[in-house]
Amino acid sequence: MAAGLAAGLTNVLAGNGSLISLAVLIFVGLSPGVANATNRVSIMFQNLVGGAGFYRQGKLDARGPLTLSIPMVLGSVVGALLAVDVDDEAFQMRRLPA
Repeated sequence: MAAGLAAGLTNVLAGNGSLISLAVLIFVGLSPGVANATNRVSIMFQNLVGGAGFYRQGKLDARGPLTLSIPMVLGSVVGALLAVDVDDEAFQMRRLPA
């Protein structure tokens, strides 16, 4: 819970909260691929809540994003299908040769 709070706060202030949440999800035992997919769900909700807040304040014209939503959804589905096929070893950090 603390890691989720820290990741969310980091995302709000500076971005890259996934650095925290992804590492914690892998540390608790999820495979890197499953951890990555799980992390994306939280990012989706974060963006939906942020967008809704901007819309309620009148700072977001919904026509533009709705027009772009079709290619975004298609890209998300294709990206998710490709990400499932990425080997877990590809997500592991490796030392570069000196």
